Amino acid sequence: GAASSVLYSPVDLVVIQQQKLGLDSPGATISAIVKEHGAAGMMRGFWSCVGREAIYTAGYLGLAPIAKDYLTSNVEYFKSNELAASIVGSSIGGTVAAVLTHPVDTSKTCAQSDIAGVKYPNARTALGMVYKEGGDQGAVRRRSGEDRASVRRVLHHQQHQGGGDRLEDGQGGGVSVVVGSVIDV
Repeated sequence: GAASSVLYSPVDLVVIQQQKLGLDSPGATISAIVKEHGAAGMMRGFWSCVGREAIYTAGYLGLAPIAKDYLTSNVEYFKSNELAASIVGSSIGGTVAAVLTHPVDTSKTCAQSDIAGVKYPNARTALGMVYKEGGDQGAVRRRSGEDRASVRRVLHHQQHQGGGDRLEDGQGGGVSVVVGSVIDV
């Protein structure tokens, strides 16, 4: 899980910055980041991404089989429907893992959005500020609002490009943002 951050952290950063800067391609976004912040700028938010991925992977891989075993042992329907127990167990494991990682992901997103570190010098500081500003629900509300705003930007761009409300392949993080918004609502 944590090792995947080598890939996911820069990808998340590019998606966030591409949406924020309104650039047309990941390549243009990478060039803008490196020009303004150097190659090291591509790793902004890396350690919080490591935390998010480690928690999510451990939670999902650890909880899904436990939930499935519980269901097949204790719920009559699942005793004869192992596939259904696997699906529900995976859903339970994934949901719990997502809830556990949400604050870390929100702080990573804040830090990556503020790549210059003006408001959020690092993800740890961002997490404290988000909770101070919004209480226990601050991270969830902030992320939900950011996801909805990102969906609006992607759809607005599509409508002006003649694509209506349909997302096309290669549109940055549009699909993941839509999924994130659905999960948060």
